[in-house]
Amino acid sequence: MRQLSSQKGFTLLELVVSITLLSIILVTLSGGFNLSIKLWEAGGQKIENHYGVTEAVNLISKQLKTAKKVMAVGKAGEEMLLAFDGDEISVSFVTPYPRVHDAGETGGLFLQKIFYERDGAVLYFEESVFNPLLALEEQAGERFVISEGRVKVFSIEYLVPDIKAGEESGLEEFVWVGEVKPENSAGNSGVLEYGQESLFPKALRLTVETADGRFSWPGMLIPIFQGMETELKESGQG
Repeated sequence: MRQLSSQKGFTLLELVVSITLLSIILVTLSGGFNLSIKLWEAGGQKIENHYGVTEAVNLISKQLKTAKKVMAVGKAGEEMLLAFDGDEISVSFVTPYPRVHDAGETGGLFLQKIFYERDGAVLYFEESVFNPLLALEEQAGERFVISEGRVKVFSIEYLVPDIKAGEESGLEEFVWVGEVKPENSAGNSGVLEYGQESLFPKALRLTVETADGRFSWPGMLIPIFQGMETELKESGQG
């Protein structure tokens, strides 16, 4: 006689409950896994943003330290003025240390411009072979983006001699200003416009903050090392 097996199978209800519990476990594990991936990607993006801005800040600092006292034709073309022009979000200066060109070109002096475009949060670097017979704004060069969408705050201040305070105290005094313009005589009202070689900035103060607000360089001091001072005459000869 055929014997019936003593083993019992799953009922439909037990099978449904098992599948439901397994689904809940899989959904929970999947959610945790997706969250881990998102956190990993977010952390990687933050590191990348910080690294990118750090590279831009290092480039700016390194090049500004090499700025030199040189003369160039003014806007009107009738006088030679300092080839240095800066405001809160841009600065133009001359250096013998290029980032793009060959250092042996035309005596090895180059005009570099760094400027920040608030719309789009873009930092630009521009370089051209320096021509003392052209005004700074007439000299255009190769332009590169050194940071895009990563910088929320960018500002520059300039440490320059305070002529009025120096005359009163008999000592060399300095003041932080928001702009330096090589057109006119000295003034100390927060905006400095000068045509005197002695008023070349001694240092700059750079403030940078990333777009996510997690990293900042508040008041980064950048001294200008003037190891070689070059004065170019109207003839263009050193």
